[in-house]
Amino acid sequence: MNKRMPNLLLKGAFFVYLALLGACSDDNPWRYADGEGGIAPTVSTSAEIKKSTAVRAESTVTAPDVEQFGLTLTKSDGTYSKTWASTTLFPTDQGFKVGTYTMTAFYGSLDDEGFERPFFQGSETFQVMEDRTTDVAITATLANSMVTVVFTDAVKDYFTSVSGSVESSTGLKTAYAVDETRAVYVKPGSTTVSVDVTKQNGVSAKLS
Repeated sequence: MNKRMPNLLLKGAFFVYLALLGACSDDNPWRYADGEGGIAPTVSTSAEIKKSTAVRAESTVTAPDVEQFGLTLTKSDGTYSKTWASTTLFPTDQGFKVGTYTMTAFYGSLDDEGFERPFFQGSETFQVMEDRTTDVAITATLANSMVTVVFTDAVKDYFTSVSGSVESSTGLKTAYAVDETRAVYVKPGSTTVSVDVTKQNGVSAKLS
């Protein structure tokens, strides 16, 4: 036998081994099991606020960092649902069964009302396909309402005491001091602003 033949066979086997390693790299869809595909989510935020026609005060909100958002993935047939506390915890190397999914990015809670309680949310519905990684782009926006009460100088000067409160449709009431400048975050719906005043003659009244 030609003495070079064993060396050629070894080299050939080495190149085949390298090829197999390349096939198993993260860039290759063969890493997924049969009937599975990958998901690669990207979350962005928008701090744009839709203003009511009755708004007189300027209100702004700062969108939280993307890493502070949680993710919920749900399959349309109800066979899968899971939540991750941070976008950084989502397993981009994991395979998911093919089908229709909805992914929701969220920060805060719609039921959590008061100062410094913005609720951001966004969702996308998409298809997971076999042996493919699906890119999912989600834009999260402010999903609860901001209420800002502004007491004019004329009101402050006329009444000896002024205080207010904001009550949402849930019945939760937040006290609003006369010098408060922050917005109250509430669940969208019917909201009542009440003001307690005391005149210079000592007479008190409640306005809503």
